[in-house]
Amino acid sequence: RQPSVSFEKSSTCSSGWGSDPGVRYAHPDWHVTEFPMRFRSKVDGWFIPMMVISAVGLIVALGGVMLSPMSWFLRVITTVVIVAIMYLLVAISRNTYYEIVGTDLLVRSGPLKWTIPVANIQEITPSRNILSAPALSLDRLKIRFGKRAFILVSPEDKNGFLRAIRDAQGQ
Repeated sequence: RQPSVSFEKSSTCSSGWGSDPGVRYAHPDWHVTEFPMRFRSKVDGWFIPMMVISAVGLIVALGGVMLSPMSWFLRVITTVVIVAIMYLLVAISRNTYYEIVGTDLLVRSGPLKWTIPVANIQEITPSRNILSAPALSLDRLKIRFGKRAFILVSPEDKNGFLRAIRDAQGQ
């Protein structure tokens, strides 16, 4: 088991240029102290097959709805729900990241968004918790903030992410 991370002011901050204009992506070899910094979620090997199986299942369900003898109204409602679920799956798989913006940690997973002041972060520990979380990998960090609140994240560059949190707390 890895030890928990304690926070101290650090003089280094890692980031690099990403494909999104105005956003810097974490890169461990570059020294930049500007924010925001974005850390993409790590993706486990099981995630892609699970998404493909889910998509195929939803497409089969959609075909079943279209061929079923149910009323037109129920077909429309069921189709809307299936398409919304498909959109959610694609949005989460393509848009899960963690961003340090000034003194806040922004956690984004598809249309879902959490903002956590870095000053409120009390502890970050390694985790393999399987709870639902804005993380596409089970190689996670548990961020404890507030009295009982926590969130699970899985940045690709854990060390850069931890350095960025430390730097943001030192501002």
